[in-house]
Amino acid sequence: AFSYCINLNQVSLSSTIEAINWDAFYECYNLLFVQNKSNLNITLGSIEYGRVAENAVAIVDSFDNITYGSEGYFEYAEYNNEAIILRYSGNETEKLVLPEKINGKEYSIGARVFSNKEFKLVEFPNTIKSIGAFAFEGCYNLTSISLPEGLTKVGRAAFVSCQNLLYAYVPTTLSEISEAMFQDCVNLKTLLIQDGVKTIKNQAFYNCRSLEVVELPPSLKTIEWNAFYECTTLYAVINLSKLKLKIGSEDNGMVAFYAYIITNDLNTKVNMYLTDDLFEVIETNDEVYVIKYQGNKVNLRFPELINGKKYKLGKYILKDTNVQEVTLPSTITEISRYAYCESHNLRKVTLSSSVKSIEDYAFQSCYSLTTINGWDNVEIIGSYAFNGCSSLTNIKTPT
Repeated sequence: AFSYCINLNQVSLSSTIEAINWDAFYECYNLLFVQNKSNLNITLGSIEYGRVAENAVAIVDSFDNITYGSEGYFEYAEYNNEAIILRYSGNETEKLVLPEKINGKEYSIGARVFSNKEFKLVEFPNTIKSIGAFAFEGCYNLTSISLPEGLTKVGRAAFVSCQNLLYAYVPTTLSEISEAMFQDCVNLKTLLIQDGVKTIKNQAFYNCRSLEVVELPPSLKTIEWNAFYECTTLYAVINLSKLKLKIGSEDNGMVAFYAYIITNDLNTKVNMYLTDDLFEVIETNDEVYVIKYQGNKVNLRFPELINGKKYKLGKYILKDTNVQEVTLPSTITEISRYAYCESHNLRKVTLSSSVKSIEDYAFQSCYSLTTINGWDNVEIIGSYAFNGCSSLTNIKTPT
């Protein structure tokens, strides 16, 4: 009914209202004050009742108690001895230092207040209680965020598309990492989630494709769907929570979908390096994986050993490469899930006689692939292993 009414600031629900349908107030980012005269049990931050109070900072008895003012570059509203920043008119390009108080009061940051601003750093005081939806959306130059202890709520997509963000610290006082909070922060590499966070909402780190290691704190109870979807370089998960994680699983927000290592040992050593023949490798004490080919060869022969050790194939190894032909060594016995998925230029593969298994999605969407040699000893072909291989003309199934 009122979705995308982005300038709606307050709403009064009369005593006659019996229901509010799904998403009636969707994307009403600036709906800060709700007067509830109905019998509906509306709570701050809830997505129930059409999201009417999702971004609200107060459920009020009367709008008469709300006042508005300005201080420096900030316009604000004030209610119940707390201020809410509504707008920022400054043009800081280096470090934005937020005030300890606004009009002598602790405060919250409203929706979209700093959207698309040009500063590189933000200094938060411990007096900030909440940050609104899309508050720092598209702050392209922002490189580091340390959210303050004392912060209890961050709205949806608060830091979405901060594309140069490298570092993020989430404090102990924040129990929930909100929906799409860091979505499309494509250069986020260091993420520190403190013990106290209980929930990671859906799409919270969607497409954070530079994130390599994440530590899940003991307090964590839930990771919602697709929270880590398209985090294609998230190779290691240090799991201090009680969540049951499995490498390659789409459960728990896909946090372990791209992973090669899951451990609860903070001392686990993970080495990543590039070999002389331009294979990107991840190695622990026990296992070695080839995770990407970085060279320009068209005909590619994989090595027998790496660093003197047998190795396993990673995921999407040849995606976005020029490789057309691949020859595998006798040390490879399994083509793992997604190993050559979306290798769009790949035309010919020669398996060794050691290969026994081609796992799920191994060659999915290799639509230029015409020939596979060396089927003789393959015993297992997984689900969707050759899905979308529209040029493949001849196969030999296991006997």
